[in-house]
Amino acid sequence: MNWINDCLPVAEKAVKAAAAAVYPHVGVGGKKGNPENKLRIDGAAVQAFEQELQHLPFKARVVTGEGESDDAPELRGVHGQGEELLEIGVDPVDGTTPADRGEPSSCIALCLAPKGTLLAAPDTKMWSLIVPQGIHISGITMTDNVHEVLNHIAKQFGINTDELNVFCYSRKYNAEIYPHVVRSGAQLITHSGGTLPDLVAPVINKRKRPLIAIGKGGAVETIVAAAAVMAKGGNINAQFAPEPGKDKEIAAIAERGLSLEKTYCNEELAPRESLTLLHGLTAGPSGLGGYNEPNNLWVFKP
Repeated sequence: MNWINDCLPVAEKAVKAAAAAVYPHVGVGGKKGNPENKLRIDGAAVQAFEQELQHLPFKARVVTGEGESDDAPELRGVHGQGEELLEIGVDPVDGTTPADRGEPSSCIALCLAPKGTLLAAPDTKMWSLIVPQGIHISGITMTDNVHEVLNHIAKQFGINTDELNVFCYSRKYNAEIYPHVVRSGAQLITHSGGTLPDLVAPVINKRKRPLIAIGKGGAVETIVAAAAVMAKGGNINAQFAPEPGKDKEIAAIAERGLSLEKTYCNEELAPRESLTLLHGLTAGPSGLGGYNEPNNLWVFKP
């Protein structure tokens, strides 16, 4: 794993540079938001990554990245020097809308992994279930009864279901999950900001109550989260779940040789030997600090 130590200084400098480039634009859009400012936010982050990642000691190819589905600026191609040994998963700004409006939960996100180990997910939606180390979720799929899934997980924690915290992204496509979580007695945690800090929170949870994450969100964020979760020994199941009518996204999944029906697990998404960094822009409930706040950089490595 020497490549991780070799790449960490460059990766850390890259996410810090991206955060610094974006921060002057944070909150400029006001409560109503500004589409032009959102483009400036994404563009500033991408430009900073392009400048800094060229210093990686090995070449790394972007295999999954945010921006494709909404024509936002995106990081593409190969970055670094020497032999091409690595792959990149990147969401230049996770939570562009809250960053634009100055609302909670937005961050810079980057992951690096050995060549051929990251799932090359297109920019679409994925369902995922994320749990910490020692909790087994093999065989659980998107169509399973949520209440039964939560009971199964709570038993492994050695607790009642009403002692479990459950994060689920606040979007209409997750609305069907909320009643099941509430009826189970588990504590539902939800918000509409960026998702990555909350997806990875189960493996670094400092709350008194055990925490898991379930529901649909961006596929790119899911792969980046998978790398962080795997590096910390957690477990993840995920399945593609494009919204109805998104024929372009469905075609992109097929073009990459991926399946809509398959539930991808752990190493099928990302390896345990990986490096993931999140740098906060605006703080959220996960505990990742905002740009000028403590605890604003999370690093995940084995």
